[in-house]
Amino acid sequence: MAGIKEMLSRGVTSVNVKTSNFMEINKIKTYINTLRDEINDLEKIIGKKSYDAWKNNKFDISIVEAELQKIKANYSEIENQEIKIKEIEEEAEKILGANSQVSDMTGKVVCPSCGRVNNDDSKFCVGCGSHLK
Repeated sequence: MAGIKEMLSRGVTSVNVKTSNFMEINKIKTYINTLRDEINDLEKIIGKKSYDAWKNNKFDISIVEAELQKIKANYSEIENQEIKIKEIEEEAEKILGANSQVSDMTGKVVCPSCGRVNNDDSKFCVGCGSHLK
């Protein structure tokens, strides 16, 4: 009985950690996409300003300096956010262990990627398609 409770507890912990991490990582990825969209917008502004200045023979890098600095800052922030994603994944690995599959006496296995419960003989997760064995 204690073995079943321990396996069930590990399964619940696995699902909780994976769900929490999935949500946090998706928030970060959304933020990264927002930063990339802003970079694209800034590049368009730089192009327009540069062309207009070039057309009038008045091009000077200083007319786009603010946009260039913002792009540089956005790329730096993207790198920081990608580091956060790796830290979240490493922390989950510490909590869940190297092999986060949880098998129990009822013939089920918990997917290490999404936490979905699958039949013990399943080769792939029915939830996300990850390889189970």
